[in-house]
Amino acid sequence: PTAAAMATSPASSAQSRPWLWLTEVAPRVSIASFTVGAVTIERMASQVINTSEGRLPPIGLASSWRLFCRTIGKQTGVVFLQYTGTREMRLALDQVVPSPAMSVMIACGFMGVPFSSLQYNWAIQDTYRHFNIVPPEVPGILGFLRQKMAPGLPWAFLRAGCGTGGALYYGPKVSQRIDEVTKEACGQELPSHVTRLMGGMTTGAIGSLATQWVHNVTLVAGRMAALGSTQQRSEE
Repeated sequence: PTAAAMATSPASSAQSRPWLWLTEVAPRVSIASFTVGAVTIERMASQVINTSEGRLPPIGLASSWRLFCRTIGKQTGVVFLQYTGTREMRLALDQVVPSPAMSVMIACGFMGVPFSSLQYNWAIQDTYRHFNIVPPEVPGILGFLRQKMAPGLPWAFLRAGCGTGGALYYGPKVSQRIDEVTKEACGQELPSHVTRLMGGMTTGAIGSLATQWVHNVTLVAGRMAALGSTQQRSEE
């Protein structure tokens, strides 16, 4: 066979997939994971302190940086696993689910449940640990799941499935509508990447606002796990 035929053969294509994933997919997912992890640490720390009912003091710039350095690695890792799993599940579901949009929502919901819950609870408990309030240790894998993942688990599903999945579902539709409106109003089309960005930001913001109450409930559940509480106090 010729070199060109070998380059396009199924065996050669299969061998090139891991390399393409490492050179094209992994760097993009890594950058996105680091960015989301950094924002999560910064935003969650302030929210955890604000909802601690005075248990935690205000955090300064130097203290914030130390917290960031201690936790950015695992936050980036868990987000990387979530995004990679979501991508692979969506690609698999596209083969069996009639609606591509539905496969996106299902993948976001199922992969977002364990990883988003773990991300929330790690951020909350690491913030308390940063101020020397250590969560009670529960030995074993079941103890890890009960303390690190279970608090706020159903709320994480709603946040990921409805907030993220819904935004991904409606994002292309909103982008198309923005393109139509700008074309009618201005007589010319905006670049496709601009309308995609505008559509994604619009649907993402709406999805986040619509599920903000879910986020707040998850904060309470994570705080209870961090403090070893089994019952919510009436004033909370």
